[in-house]
Amino acid sequence: MGTWILETDKAIYWMEEQYYIDKINKSPISNREYHAVVAEMKHWFNSQNPPGMMKVVLGDINEPEHKPVNHAHGSGHAKTPKIRFIPADESNYNSRNGTKIDMIVMHNTDASLQASIDTFKDPNANVSAHYIVARTGEIIQMVKDSFRAWHAGDRIVNSRSIGIEHEATNANRGMTPAQQQSSIALVKYLMEAYSIPATNIKPHRDVTSIPGGTDCPRWIWSTDTDFEDWKNNHLA
Repeated sequence: MGTWILETDKAIYWMEEQYYIDKINKSPISNREYHAVVAEMKHWFNSQNPPGMMKVVLGDINEPEHKPVNHAHGSGHAKTPKIRFIPADESNYNSRNGTKIDMIVMHNTDASLQASIDTFKDPNANVSAHYIVARTGEIIQMVKDSFRAWHAGDRIVNSRSIGIEHEATNANRGMTPAQQQSSIALVKYLMEAYSIPATNIKPHRDVTSIPGGTDCPRWIWSTDTDFEDWKNNHLA
């Protein structure tokens, strides 16, 4: 069996075997009506393995689990950093559709840690990143690696990348020593886990397709030379 579509009371799923590849959440309008934005379905049907049938199962059922994404892993020399998970609102990320992770995009928050967490938990924000590295050195994960976070302003880049925010503002520029130590540990861990070369560690400003661009992560690395020097000193 190829891929197929499952509709439940909560969502519409793009399925493969017993797992879902992607999903569209349904929002209740009344006791009998639901609203769902189905524009994302065009990517399902334009894929190499489009859905061929649909099944509707309403009522109290166990929702399907997300399809595991298998990526190449390194030799295991990079130590796994301590990470605290705080989930972003599920409306702020979606499926990678099986795309291999081969890039890390580096950001600055331009806001406090708590304000950044609150934004990613806001169901109306339409933005997220996988990780936030706080000025204290704490690492917060808000989107699991297997999902596509919405951080780069480019759908293709989001599909293939992991986004790392760094708590920094105009008033608090650069990284603290603890923050830098945690950032290096996290990036090295992800580079090894997904076989990502240093050439694919990018600042946000180099990969976005947002009209007018962005200068993020200016509060950490004000120029591309600063960023490349940091990579060469810590990730080479």
